[in-house]
Amino acid sequence: MPLVRLLPGFVAGTDGSDAVAFEDVPCSHAAAFLRFRSYASRVRKIKHSAVVGVPPALLPHITLPNLRDVAIASGGCGTAPCWSVSPAVRDVSIVTSYREAASLSADSQDSCLHQRARATADLLDTLRTSDIPLRRLRLRGSITSDTLSSVSLLTTLRTLNLQIGPSLTADVLFSIATTLPSLRELNINAHFVDPWDLQTALSTNSTRKIFSSLTKLVISAHNNTLVALFPFLPANTLRSLTIHADDADGPLGLIPAFVSLAAAVPTSLQELVIECYPDLGDWDEVTPEWFAIRMLRPLAGLTYLRRFAVAAIVLPYLGDTDIREISAWWPHLEDLDLGTLTRDISIDQGRGLTPAAYAILARACPKLRSLTLPVEIPALPEIAPSPVTTAEYTSAIDAWSNQGRNIGQNLRSLRLGVLPDDDASVTAFFFFLLLMFPSILDLDELVMPPRPAPLRLLKDLPDPAVLLHYCKTILPDAVTAPGSQS
Repeated sequence: MPLVRLLPGFVAGTDGSDAVAFEDVPCSHAAAFLRFRSYASRVRKIKHSAVVGVPPALLPHITLPNLRDVAIASGGCGTAPCWSVSPAVRDVSIVTSYREAASLSADSQDSCLHQRARATADLLDTLRTSDIPLRRLRLRGSITSDTLSSVSLLTTLRTLNLQIGPSLTADVLFSIATTLPSLRELNINAHFVDPWDLQTALSTNSTRKIFSSLTKLVISAHNNTLVALFPFLPANTLRSLTIHADDADGPLGLIPAFVSLAAAVPTSLQELVIECYPDLGDWDEVTPEWFAIRMLRPLAGLTYLRRFAVAAIVLPYLGDTDIREISAWWPHLEDLDLGTLTRDISIDQGRGLTPAAYAILARACPKLRSLTLPVEIPALPEIAPSPVTTAEYTSAIDAWSNQGRNIGQNLRSLRLGVLPDDDASVTAFFFFLLLMFPSILDLDELVMPPRPAPLRLLKDLPDPAVLLHYCKTILPDAVTAPGSQS
């Protein structure tokens, strides 16, 4: 650490490195301390990855008055609190690790981890007793009960991230839920929380409010734990929820949790993200029906949802009629992400969405700004050129465009996935998209190898007959050339 070199008595290593060593000097070197404090006052962020060792006599002279962000990793946990505490500190991140180097004996590993956890508890206790209004705290690794007790006393916390393995129990989670009145964002791994103990603790509570100010929750947990927790979520404050559902039996076990979720936060929840990447021993355990419409129907009660995303090892098992149903649930949607097709993920893994899904959403969800769908974009068959006059072409395009005239076209970003190999199909599809979503600024096609930028392809309008054939194929009721039969 460069600041250490400014302390009186610092000795540089003989091998060219800066060794943390000090001569035995009195602490009356006023000029040296003045220089140290001048530089120390400029420090806003600090990271400890190893113990900062200085003589005990110097510790009372070390202050970082404007320090705001502190990050401590593994070996740095034993650093004296004076290097991490100041009246300005608002953000603290500590990683104690879950295990030590394999070269150490089991007893040595346990001792090392316990020392780090003990030092972490001391630091948090120092922050609390110093009346420092800490705002954000992140803990990762093995933590003692003393440390967790200190966390529940940091009543000024607004953001808390706990990735502490089995140290997070039902009692600890209940304590956090009821003793941190200012907590607005919570990110936890609750895989070791016993759902029955949690339900008992929450159900028997009759006096203390639970998550009274919580607006954002990110949680990794077993399905039963979510079922126990969701009925007690704050009805008027929760805005965003991200679920990491990793049970081996898939997300179907989430249906009861979704029922509770829709009942608990029907009007406040605006963002819902579901991630499902279970550790499976056999791919045959995966069924495409994991994300069928019947699983999602309980979420229809979230009437003001603005963002919905699914990220999973299989694509949602949805068709165009399901998209029509979903669009009726959530007319306020601004961001819909159901994944995309890739070279490795074929349409066989889902029921299959067609480009008609885009038209459905364009009409039903006019506030959409970002859209990602696993749509298979068809390659156009070779068709014989047909005589299409300019008037017919213009009339057909106007007829299609007029369908969206009274719809607020706000879409800015659209991810497509795999595109057909022939340029005629790609050009026609992009032109079709811009007719439907004229406000698009970003088309991300996600293909390998890279293709030309989509918007550049639109400089050359597609053949009128090809475009009309394409539109009539995917949306039979959308466009009909004058004089033709639909």
